Amino acid sequence: ALVAEWRRQICQALEQLPEAERRLVYKVYFEGLNLSEAAEQMGISRSWACRLHQRAIQTLRHFIQRDMNPPTGERVIR
Repeated sequence: ALVAEWRRQICQALEQLPEAERRLVYKVYFEGLNLSEAAEQMGISRSWACRLHQRAIQTLRHFIQRDMNPPTGERVIR
């Protein structure tokens, strides 16, 4: 049950990412490409892919932490 909940939260967080960040995350973590390969497929530089990746991971962390620890009085919509 915990694994299913984590999977649901991660998928929900991924859907909230901007398109380029979401595509990069899918290519790296679901298609198994490295950043250089993903950048090449997306037509962007490796350095830009690194920045997008860092921003995506920070955003995902924020979304997941927010959902796990909502501010007092705030309901989490499931």
